[in-house]
Amino acid sequence: MRRMKQLMNDLYTLRIPFAVNYHIRYNGEDKPLVKYPQIFYPNSKNCVYDIICCPGSYGFEDDTLEIMDHSCGEVEGYLHPHEIIEIINKFPNGGYLDNEEE
Repeated sequence: MRRMKQLMNDLYTLRIPFAVNYHIRYNGEDKPLVKYPQIFYPNSKNCVYDIICCPGSYGFEDDTLEIMDHSCGEVEGYLHPHEIIEIINKFPNGGYLDNEEE
């Protein structure tokens, strides 16, 4: 979860648009409720990529991130925040939407 927080901070600092939704899960009856963030780029309505780090995701045990490309359904895991930023920056306009650069 530390890397998800780092990614959210990096996206905010770089002014790259994103949205966050939280998935609430119980880790067993004796363990507390946990909220796992899911990041949507550029937003949840027109999602190009989503990034997760939760039980079952590629890299959860290592606190690394999984990204899904919604245009083709491909998933890549075990990524660090700077690698996610590199993927987003390959998107047309360097990760920015046309109307947000004005």
